[in-house]
Amino acid sequence: MMARASPSGTPEGPDGSNLVLGPAGTGKSTYCAALHAHIKATDPHRHVHVVNLDPAATELAYVPTVDIRTLITAEGAASEHGLGPNGALVWCMEYLVANPSWLEDQLDAFIDGDTLLLDVPGQIELYTVHECMATLVSQLTSWDIRLAAVFLMDAQFLGDGAKFLGAALAALATMVRLAVPHVSVLSKADLLAAGRPGGRAKLDELLEMDIPSLVGEMVTAATVGRPVGLGGGEPLGRGAAAVGGRDGDAAAGNVPTRGRRLAGMRGGTFATLNAAIGSLLEDWNMVSFVPLALGDRGDGVVGGLSGVGDGEGGGPPSDDDGAGDDEAAADSLSTVLLHVDMALQYHEGLEVREAREAEDADEGG
Repeated sequence: MMARASPSGTPEGPDGSNLVLGPAGTGKSTYCAALHAHIKATDPHRHVHVVNLDPAATELAYVPTVDIRTLITAEGAASEHGLGPNGALVWCMEYLVANPSWLEDQLDAFIDGDTLLLDVPGQIELYTVHECMATLVSQLTSWDIRLAAVFLMDAQFLGDGAKFLGAALAALATMVRLAVPHVSVLSKADLLAAGRPGGRAKLDELLEMDIPSLVGEMVTAATVGRPVGLGGGEPLGRGAAAVGGRDGDAAAGNVPTRGRRLAGMRGGTFATLNAAIGSLLEDWNMVSFVPLALGDRGDGVVGGLSGVGDGEGGGPPSDDDGAGDDEAAADSLSTVLLHVDMALQYHEGLEVREAREAEDADEGG
């Protein structure tokens, strides 16, 4: 891939691209659309393009510069090869990396030196188990595209210790698997903060990666026989299957009944396992999350985290036509973009820009 020359005749600097990952429903396409608009509004010198690499996408929140659906679609693959939805998606991604010339030609035409936002499918196995996403990353970097993985997790689904540890491990597995600079993002952070009493305190706990508190929370819930988190669980009756005791003990009423099943583990075993997982995350300090709070009133990118308190939010637009929300959302996007750019040392590769004519005229006046 040939690098486009700058006015000085030297190749343009790093592009600070985002490979946007995460499970389905975490807001990857919304993030791409919002960040695209944000960069165009705040940094006109930085050319940005969105690349859709999801062959199963039906509706997009942006107009892609490059779209894999012009090459192949999951629906077409399913029909032609008799595959289910997941199998068709894997087949499409394997086809993409097996035929890299198509994507290289698409990117080579007009994107070298610019910022790419690559929106990939939400099937998490693609970047934790299958080879295709790791192969794609290797291909992109071999074309001199400098990119960071931006891993999104929906903050609303991480309201308890067990789910949060699972999300942190998924982020860590993706980081190790892809071996590129990595930024983990808690999307919809404003909805967690505003959605329930104590939501803001819980969000702060997650962002601070307070692992001992999260593990203690889980162990306490297990000890009293309650499910970890906000959900239910399978009710258990009396008997050896429920508590690991003898049938005779249960029949005699000598064995206390636990109210819910918790993955087959209780007490010391459960505590030891989760303490070990928590220790891995805390000791190596490899995973931390940046909050992303865009909000959505249905009329564009609005929202933001600043000023949201416990159980607040979800009300009508303010009298300022959402200007304050827009500013808060822009601040949230700027924070995430700053983390990505710092991971890639993006600004260190930029050339000094000459003053614009308007600035020169102001100085002359």
